[in-house]
Amino acid sequence: MRIVHVASFLAVVLGAGCADQVKSTTQALGGPDACITESAGRHLTCTANDVKIAQATAIEIVGGGPLQCVEGSTVSFTATFLIDLNTTARLDTRYFFGTDADPNGDGALSGTCASSVITSSNGSSYVDLDGDSCGDVNADQSIQVTLTDIPCVDNDGDGSLDLPTCTSWKQPGSDTVCNTAEDTAPGSPSKCSCDAGFDVPITVVPPSGQLVKAHVEHLSSTERYSLAFSNTSVTQTLTLESLNDSHFGNLLAAHDDVLATTCAGGAVTAPGASFACTFDARIVGGSETDQITATFSDGTATHLVVLSNTLTVTVGASSSSSP
Repeated sequence: MRIVHVASFLAVVLGAGCADQVKSTTQALGGPDACITESAGRHLTCTANDVKIAQATAIEIVGGGPLQCVEGSTVSFTATFLIDLNTTARLDTRYFFGTDADPNGDGALSGTCASSVITSSNGSSYVDLDGDSCGDVNADQSIQVTLTDIPCVDNDGDGSLDLPTCTSWKQPGSDTVCNTAEDTAPGSPSKCSCDAGFDVPITVVPPSGQLVKAHVEHLSSTERYSLAFSNTSVTQTLTLESLNDSHFGNLLAAHDDVLATTCAGGAVTAPGASFACTFDARIVGGSETDQITATFSDGTATHLVVLSNTLTVTVGASSSSSP
């Protein structure tokens, strides 16, 4: 679970537009959106490290704009992926990119993927070592790929876009004539490498909100407080999970010195919207200084924690607050 403490952020809306897209010219065994296991049509271990995607560089957002996306939205971009070769030549290589936010928890092994083979138009040093239609590698090189509608997620909490990858290849001795992507299956179950934690240096902008606590009025032996929450996120709908006062405790139910509350768990706030509630509490003594912490879910692994202003209330006197 990733915990984000934020007060506000500047949102950037990615523009739509057109860009040249590099797409695989062949179709996988498991379909055009298959990941490496479905494409191979058998169980894979992917324990070898002969060829791997090492880094994403030269990134451009489709339609222009800064290298960032709003969590919960999608982003389309073109990137040059650097490929490391850790042995001698390898044949009929193919590169897979997870495009489904990894619900299976196995990176690009299964689920929905985009993929590409090296061609003379997208590879930095295209070579054909075995006389067929699929590109090979005999040195470090790169491949340029355009990926569309990639989920903007950051499940590992490092601030960058998650993009699981896998690479497959054939080794000398297992090579066959490769005319289509169906022929790019690994030479054996181990002849592939995957990186479920691969990141692209596109900043993932988390959800944000603002929580304000105020003293409304003195009611006999109790004090009435108001809470107002504003969802300042651009795309994320936020659901209230918990609401706790540093002195009174849980504000979602009446208990102890919390005599009544209109605040309810599960309150849903759309982007740009707000909600308000009140609670009545008993102050024992002359004054009380406290702060409220609210936790929200945005439907992903991210949980937004928002702190209110600090408020001091003195019985029989006016209240004061500080950020």
